[in-house]
Amino acid sequence: MDLRKIARYARRIEHIMEGTLEWEMRHGIDALVANEDWELMSVMMLTAGELPAHRMAERLLENEQYLQLILPACFRRQIRKPEILSSGSMKRRAFRDIDGIDMDDEAGIPEHIREMAEELSKASERTYQTALQRELQEDRDGIRDFIVTSLGDKLLVSTEAGNAMGRISCCAVWEDTRRTAALRVAN
Repeated sequence: MDLRKIARYARRIEHIMEGTLEWEMRHGIDALVANEDWELMSVMMLTAGELPAHRMAERLLENEQYLQLILPACFRRQIRKPEILSSGSMKRRAFRDIDGIDMDDEAGIPEHIREMAEELSKASERTYQTALQRELQEDRDGIRDFIVTSLGDKLLVSTEAGNAMGRISCCAVWEDTRRTAALRVAN
């Protein structure tokens, strides 16, 4: 890819990628479409926020650039906010009364109650870590689903859409995306 293309959008790229200002995002995407920078749009979709990525996918579909949708359909990952994943407030919400007490300083708490509270706290921590690991392994990116569904609707009218779906069904990193694409092609 020619890096001069990226330099052309230097002032707009932040607004395109994050979609914070709707009109700036729209103008940036319109400029990409006007200049027919389909490859750059495809690469940008990998890390763009959900709204801008959805708008870019729509524009690629409108302009029948089905092969440019393969890259984001195969490799795009759901954008997750780090503060949500590592939120300590959610971790111990049920045990905040117990966790707020320093067990060593409280002389009136019987030993068996202390042991049970510590055991509950440790079990809560293990459950939280297990749920976090399971959540990190799953990826439910709506853009990939949108691309596969939209390409599936174009299968009967475009061989390029069929080629794109075939490649997605073979190459997608996410199993659910591969399976969905393969089922759309088979049906």
